[in-house]
Amino acid sequence: MVIQEVVFLIVGIAIMAFTLIWGTRLGNRQVELGFGKLGFNIRADGLPLIFLLGFLMAGVGVFFRYRNYESEAKTLRDDLGQVTGERNMLTDELQGFKNYDLGLNLVFPREVDPRGFIIQVHTKKMGDQNFSLRTDLKAETDIGGTWVNVNRLSRGEKIKIVAQGADSSVWVAEDLEIPKTQLRMMKQ
Repeated sequence: MVIQEVVFLIVGIAIMAFTLIWGTRLGNRQVELGFGKLGFNIRADGLPLIFLLGFLMAGVGVFFRYRNYESEAKTLRDDLGQVTGERNMLTDELQGFKNYDLGLNLVFPREVDPRGFIIQVHTKKMGDQNFSLRTDLKAETDIGGTWVNVNRLSRGEKIKIVAQGADSSVWVAEDLEIPKTQLRMMKQ
């Protein structure tokens, strides 16, 4: 395809150059083209007609170069749509590796005052057998309730909250798998 484009371009430029350089030596003869069935005749000088022929030949080469432009643009648009879809899929997969930070509201029954409780947070990563104690976390209790901020969690990780009262009562929350945010405390 590229050879065809180049050949037409070179031949067209050569014809135009030949016309400009050798045109005075060849003379300027009249050329008449008759198109009787179409109802018209063309009369022109020979040299401009040959020059026009060379110009058209060079233009054909350019035409061959750009004739598939629209189909290639459509193909590229389709490829872009496919790449965008794959990018979105990969973005969704990367969300699984994202670290989460959660603020957990521990809800006790109304008659229980959690201010004197010792609250422990245990986490278990996906694939681990046992929960491990997170000593870097502390619960805060105020008028609005008891809160624990848990950070560096990954999808599928489980959280277990254990609260021990001053009277040795033990409260355990249902296991939480990320991303739930509210836990009910039940007496054990």
